[in-house]
Amino acid sequence: MGRRNKPKSPEQIQAEKAERRRQDFEAVNLDPASAALRAFEDVQIERQGRKSDRNRAWRSNVFRLLLERKTITTSHYEAAYQLVGDWAAWKGLDGKPETFGEFVDGGSGSAELVTDRMIKAGRRVKYAMSAVEPMSMVILEAFMVATVEEDRPMMWRGIMERIGVKAERKQTEAVVTALEQLRVHYQEPGRVAA
Repeated sequence: MGRRNKPKSPEQIQAEKAERRRQDFEAVNLDPASAALRAFEDVQIERQGRKSDRNRAWRSNVFRLLLERKTITTSHYEAAYQLVGDWAAWKGLDGKPETFGEFVDGGSGSAELVTDRMIKAGRRVKYAMSAVEPMSMVILEAFMVATVEEDRPMMWRGIMERIGVKAERKQTEAVVTALEQLRVHYQEPGRVAA
């Protein structure tokens, strides 16, 4: 016969429930600093809002969805993941602690911390975006803004409609073309994407 737990008081039960609700709220409502790099986690939330895995939080992931539907390849997904990481570091949203940096007034009147890591990531983003065609650059920028900066769980077709591509077939082709050009940039440096 197994060991029995002591009965809990109503106050203990209420405290445990309150702690679980607090943890659920924190996991679902991610702060922008840690949310950007969690964009590629596989986590499901039940329709009632309960987490199925307490160690992770639900995030919209347009690239994982396209990969699962076999619209894009694993190489396309990895190229997108690399751009997301660089974009998050460039914007200071990757959640890494800043140890050294300078406060720079960007013209808005409030100084922001700018680090060498952010500057280097910004150069990598600029280099990657210059390696793709103009339409692909617009598409990739829209995906990065929605995924990283806005932290917005938006359907990928909604992102495409936001930039003016409305026909479904053209949306798919445009995304695949943009990710192929990005893949070529990361995995085959020196080769021009066709």
